[in-house]
Amino acid sequence: EFTLDAAGQQIAATGELRWSEEGSRARIRFGGLNPSVLAAFAPDMAPAAGIDLPLDGWVEAFMPTGVTPERVAFGLRSDGGRIAWGDLFAEPLRVSGLEVDGTADLAAGRLRLHRLSLGLGGPRVEGTAVLQTVDGGAAVQAAVKARDVPTDDLSRLWPRGVAKGARGWVLEHLSKGGVSEANASVALVLAGEGPSVAMASVSGEMRIDGVTAVYWDPLPPFEDVGGTATFT
Repeated sequence: EFTLDAAGQQIAATGELRWSEEGSRARIRFGGLNPSVLAAFAPDMAPAAGIDLPLDGWVEAFMPTGVTPERVAFGLRSDGGRIAWGDLFAEPLRVSGLEVDGTADLAAGRLRLHRLSLGLGGPRVEGTAVLQTVDGGAAVQAAVKARDVPTDDLSRLWPRGVAKGARGWVLEHLSKGGVSEANASVALVLAGEGPSVAMASVSGEMRIDGVTAVYWDPLPPFEDVGGTATFT
């Protein structure tokens, strides 16, 4: 057992090291890590200072030879907190629970999130993602599913800048009721320097129930609307 000091945060941890014919594995378990600490280590991560989401988790590194990891596996859990990241959200995002499991193949330059589960006090978001380094930058592909989202909460839950056209139309024309399920496929290209992000594509569909829709102001609103809408 030991304590890590990360920019003033005291993080309780335990560790173990195991050897086999294939190589060695080092595993560390920790508790009480707040992602806001990232803001102290890199200017591009300054927005992380707005995150208050204590994490418990583990990291396991596999080293076939020497002390240089070839693969890393990790898991993160949180009982809740809040996320504020620049102007990405209209207001701090209240989180009721978080679970993440992933692996990183350092030799191949690939990070894979096998499972992401995010509780938002009723609504829930689940997803998977793969990040692959390419020519000094990175390409990201993600599949995201959201469930049980009240329509009137979309303004604070739907990140600004993500499918801006669809977001603007939905917030302007739909109210009441909810989105029982929404699925989205996202592809991003991250620049090699700085926080620049090029949105390659976002597409998906959502199932709505009990929604009030205003298609054109001179017309009366349509109430208790249900169906499926697609967006790009």
